[in-house]
Amino acid sequence: MIRNVQKTVKLNEKLLAGTVISYDESLEKWSIAGNNSNLLAVVKTEVDDSEVEEDGSCYVSAEFKGFCEVITSRDIPKSGGKINIENGKVFIDNSQNTEKFILPYDGNLITQGQKIIVIF
Repeated sequence: MIRNVQKTVKLNEKLLAGTVISYDESLEKWSIAGNNSNLLAVVKTEVDDSEVEEDGSCYVSAEFKGFCEVITSRDIPKSGGKINIENGKVFIDNSQNTEKFILPYDGNLITQGQKIIVIF
């Protein structure tokens, strides 16, 4: 059984729930993930503008493991597959050496900008 692992993290900017993030050592904050090569998490909760600090940073709940709802950057084939990441969003790239997947699904095609469940 896969159990979701959540933790509160500090983002360098306000992001939408479902955005994939990675840790930026130079800023000592989490920011939008650009690829699949670093430690990754998914923004679980969004914050109100009142919760954003003067420097633009904020605290959110993020998921590190389990079934996570993420935003897609491209259409997702019904066959699913291994994921890659661009600008904090996921797409299918079966050439990746990753244990992160989108499972096959039924129903309407998942298109760019929609959310889908990923196994992290």
